Amino acid sequence: MELLKRTYQVQQYAIDVFFTPGTWNIPNTADLAALMENDPQSFYALYELLQSEHQHLFGRKMNIERESFVVELWAHLFVEKFLRIGRKYARFDSFEKLIDQVLKRTAMIDCGEEDNDHNRKLWDLLAKVFNPVKEDMH
Repeated sequence: MELLKRTYQVQQYAIDVFFTPGTWNIPNTADLAALMENDPQSFYALYELLQSEHQHLFGRKMNIERESFVVELWAHLFVEKFLRIGRKYARFDSFEKLIDQVLKRTAMIDCGEEDNDHNRKLWDLLAKVFNPVKEDMH
């Protein structure tokens, strides 16, 4: 199936998203990382934009909870940042290669419904116990 690409301007950041029924594929870009760093609450607005577009494109909203979506994005961004820093200090070539393999997997964040995303239950569970974005932050 063809991926339908949309670009959203969230604050001053351009966020690309590729849509298929039941999946949002979001490239892990510098703009996405900067959005989390500078305005993490905007991920809630991004979620609403994606739900609205999914409804428009496919006639239904995605079966993903908002907090699960935010935790998934945050986890991918955090792991990528941690590994990029850690790679500078890796003592073994084999460890650098492992880091590079994991970084390739974090390059595209595949947010999908349970049938399309084998990690959905993990993100749902983490969303119940962990909230990286506090709505009442001021």
